[in-house]
Amino acid sequence: MIVIIDYGAGNLKSVKNALDYLGVASIITDNPRDILKADRVILPGDGSFGYMMENLEKKFLIVPIKNFIKSGKPFLGICLGLQGLFEESEESPKVKGLSIFNGKVIKFREGKVPQIGWNKIKTTKSVKFIGFIFIIIPYLFYIIAQLLSLLDFLDRTKGWPTYYFVVAVKK
Repeated sequence: MIVIIDYGAGNLKSVKNALDYLGVASIITDNPRDILKADRVILPGDGSFGYMMENLEKKFLIVPIKNFIKSGKPFLGICLGLQGLFEESEESPKVKGLSIFNGKVIKFREGKVPQIGWNKIKTTKSVKFIGFIFIIIPYLFYIIAQLLSLLDFLDRTKGWPTYYFVVAVKK
């Protein structure tokens, strides 16, 4: 069973409808026990970083999410759900993220914002995602982004053009 986390916002119905279309069993819930019992978890995102983190805290979902991720079971953060995996976001100063990854989500400093369109994907190493399908080679992905994530552990970005931004991470 896939659990779609309901923190009071997010594109829940879109994610649920996509999984239903694929014939994948899923539920939308804000129950911490459901998260811990899940085979896979999705944290969809829509809204602001601060609002999401505040609601995750109010609903007592932060510890269950962290424990689920530590279990090694598949976890997918979509958009804001991905951003929440970092330590903080420029969008909501002084609000702590889940700190699964070191780094800060920052606003684009140049280029078109929001960044919407087909983009080539560049990876720092060979990556294989199982369960949810990501083809990580220079293929095109449709991306909508207003913020980008800076990863402390991706210090390899030195020398990369400034328009590169994180679209997927794996731990």
